[in-house]
Amino acid sequence: MTHREIVMRKLLSYAPFEVDADKDGWWTLYEWTEAEQQEFSDWLHEYLKQDRKARQEFMQVPVKADSVIRRAVTAFISRYGWRVKQTTRRQAERR
Repeated sequence: MTHREIVMRKLLSYAPFEVDADKDGWWTLYEWTEAEQQEFSDWLHEYLKQDRKARQEFMQVPVKADSVIRRAVTAFISRYGWRVKQTTRRQAERR
C-alpha cells in the first residue's frame, strides 16, 4: 500500500458511509467539523514527520521542517479535504 493510499484511507474514514474516491465529486459528499479537520491535520503532520518515504511521496522538497510539512498538509487538505461544517452564530457563542 502506498503512503497516498494510507492517507486517503484515513481521510475517507471520517465519512459515516462508504465513499468511492474514484468518482468525480466524491469530496462534496461529506462535511467535517473544524475539530475533525484539525485531528486529521495533526495526524498527517505526524505521519509525514515520522516517515521519510511518505514525505518523498507527498512533498516536492521532502524536508523534516515543521513549517514545510504544515504547508504540505494545508495544501493536501485544501485539495482533498471535506468541506468544513458551518456553525451557527448561536453555536459559536456557546464556545
